[in-house]
Amino acid sequence: MMRFHHMGCAVKSIAATLPAYRPLFPNISEPVLVGTQHVRVCFIELSPGSYLELVEPAAGDSMVDSLLRKGFSYYHTGFMTDDFDADVSQLVSQGASPMEVFYSEAFGGRRCQFFFNAAYHLIELMEAEPRR
Repeated sequence: MMRFHHMGCAVKSIAATLPAYRPLFPNISEPVLVGTQHVRVCFIELSPGSYLELVEPAAGDSMVDSLLRKGFSYYHTGFMTDDFDADVSQLVSQGASPMEVFYSEAFGGRRCQFFFNAAYHLIELMEAEPRR
């Protein structure tokens, strides 16, 4: 079962953006480089278990550069899943178009994957940490 985790927001600079959020939301993660995506990310906890992800372009070419040039900021919704493979199958069976699986440093090296749904909205699926 998928559960909401975050809304992704493209920014030119995490450091320049944080002062707008820090007074209201003090629980902010340190930036993490996600090498395969050529981005740096940090998470601002809006309420327990719900985050705003700031996504900054890193060295190299990233999709975020293109979005920022076109004036886009908010661009994806992220969902955590305990059963990655089942939820991937469900999204595909509902007509979502999958992109490549990647392993994100922001989520402890666990699997992540983006999809375009039938409304052409970008969805990110992140594999939850195994339950103990």
